[in-house]
Amino acid sequence: MLSGSSETHNAGKGAFQEMDAVSLLSPHAKLAVRPPSAQMIPKFINDAYRAAMFGRPGPAFVDLPANLILGTFDVERVRLSPLVEAPRSAAPDSSIKRVVEALKTANAPLVVFGKGAAYARAEQSVRTLISR
Repeated sequence: MLSGSSETHNAGKGAFQEMDAVSLLSPHAKLAVRPPSAQMIPKFINDAYRAAMFGRPGPAFVDLPANLILGTFDVERVRLSPLVEAPRSAAPDSSIKRVVEALKTANAPLVVFGKGAAYARAEQSVRTLISR
């Protein structure tokens, strides 16, 4: 979603109809951003499309200040590469095999698991992996 807002120089000053939409929408969107300059608009919009389309699809929000929408800027045109392939969610099989071999030959490997292992109730799987 693209939205207009108060001018950049009025941010945080209680300008007419000013609202911190980025803070408001951050908990409800995969990405909520406000470009600080006209030069950053293409990157922020590209990031919003990427966030919305890849991984678990969801909303993205770009807040465009009025002075950036209405102003005239000497900004180099940027051709963004098309979003044709989603990022891989797992490493290639060859990389995984190299890691497995390194773990098999390690003397005292350090294994660190995140909170996701607890949420998944993977205690037994973790113990089995470590005992090998």
